[in-house]
Amino acid sequence: DITRIMSKQKENKWSNYALRIIVNTASHPFEYAKVLIQIGHEPIPPRPAKTFFGKPALKLPNIFEYVKHIKSVDGFAGCYNGLAPKVCGNLLSAIATQKLLDYLEPPKDDDDDLEEEPTEVQKKERFIRSVKCDIITHTAAIFVSQPFHVITVRMMAQFVGRETKYNGIFSSVKEIYSQNGILGFFSGLIPRLLGDICSLLLASSL
Repeated sequence: DITRIMSKQKENKWSNYALRIIVNTASHPFEYAKVLIQIGHEPIPPRPAKTFFGKPALKLPNIFEYVKHIKSVDGFAGCYNGLAPKVCGNLLSAIATQKLLDYLEPPKDDDDDLEEEPTEVQKKERFIRSVKCDIITHTAAIFVSQPFHVITVRMMAQFVGRETKYNGIFSSVKEIYSQNGILGFFSGLIPRLLGDICSLLLASSL
């Protein structure tokens, strides 16, 4: 029954959106620390340690120590700087993906499971169609979420210089537009898109 399938899919969508928000919130402090590490911020000096073979070496702080440092500077709430645009971007990404999947892949009926085993040619055609669908949905998802990704990274990065330009979504939109125009919201889009598609193609080939 198509109506039953559509109703079940709608329930699953809302469950997935809620799960995304929970996961994004729980993992945000570590994402925050990861961004600071990627841009080269090293507030904690390396300390003496030993290698596996017992040789002296310098050990960089782990991600938990970075999160602890952020908390010591900005408090517990400071660990969630940039969460709002990140959640908005992820939700937009999820909605865009789902809408495209609904358009590209109509809901399956239970009778589809009773079909005969597909031939090798059919398997290959389905694989190619699936990869094309994944590339389209990933591209759309990244494109619509990129402005929020830019805002998130800028809100996190200002921890380094202690700036206060990007304090919220609306003030960040105004600041980015005044400095870089519309293109500023899509800064870094190409490398992010290429990285995601390359990862997708590698995963599909396994």
